Amino acid sequence: MTLTTTHFGVDLPRIGLGTRGLTGITCHSEVSKALKLGYRYIETAQIYNNERQIGAAIKDSGVDRDELIVSTKVWIDDYRLYDLLWSVRESLDRLRLQNVDFLILHWPNEKYSLHRTMDAMNEAKELGLTKHIAVANFTAPQFKSVSEYSENPILFNEIEYHPLINQNRLIEATQSTGAAVVAYGPTADGEALNHYEISRIALNKKKTKSQIIMRWFVQQDGIVALPRLTRRSTLAECMDVFDFELSDEEMHSIDKLRANNRRLFDPDFAPDWDAVVGG
Repeated sequence: MTLTTTHFGVDLPRIGLGTRGLTGITCHSEVSKALKLGYRYIETAQIYNNERQIGAAIKDSGVDRDELIVSTKVWIDDYRLYDLLWSVRESLDRLRLQNVDFLILHWPNEKYSLHRTMDAMNEAKELGLTKHIAVANFTAPQFKSVSEYSENPILFNEIEYHPLINQNRLIEATQSTGAAVVAYGPTADGEALNHYEISRIALNKKKTKSQIIMRWFVQQDGIVALPRLTRRSTLAECMDVFDFELSDEEMHSIDKLRANNRRLFDPDFAPDWDAVVGG
């Protein structure tokens, strides 16, 4: 099983570090630990208010920049061309980087033309502020529209995806363009750890419940998972999932949990989500 998935010639680690909710000294400490454990994809966002701490942790780690993948997300208030470019430069200043690997639109915001916003993203790439562009929380029609329009490939769609939500239609639509799917909230912020099937498989495999879920992700083509530190799982265990496999029966039993269709992230400004297809 490969440790990366390749899209548009870019190798993405199958497991990265999500930093939502990490701030201050805790953020610096946990990112530092993650880098020591071998995490090489660090995800952040302007709205997380932790870019400065992540930049410091990267600098202090001594890990060569060429070995790291760093992404940040542009917040929805800054989707006009000059606002977006200005906000990205501020992010780079906080991160102490010349560029990010992936620049991501955090949510679709149809108060502005998504095509014009994609023009701004492509401009950011042309200016060398980012190596690649991506989006987050886009529906299937939105992703198709901007993928067809964008001058440069949209590398991935970062979405809420875990064993308790059915994202079949969106995953299929995203991957049909050649893009990857990046999953945030991969344990449903711990809720998925409560299910019997996860516990049963973990007991049988002599692995933790978090490891079972992360392995479920790894065995899906074109999926990258972004675990984050919680009280019920550690960064070390989430990374240590490449020495075992789940059987087809075990994969299917976890797949069936998607019938719960439990969505955790649904703010007032969220789009009209894709219809559920299948169970």
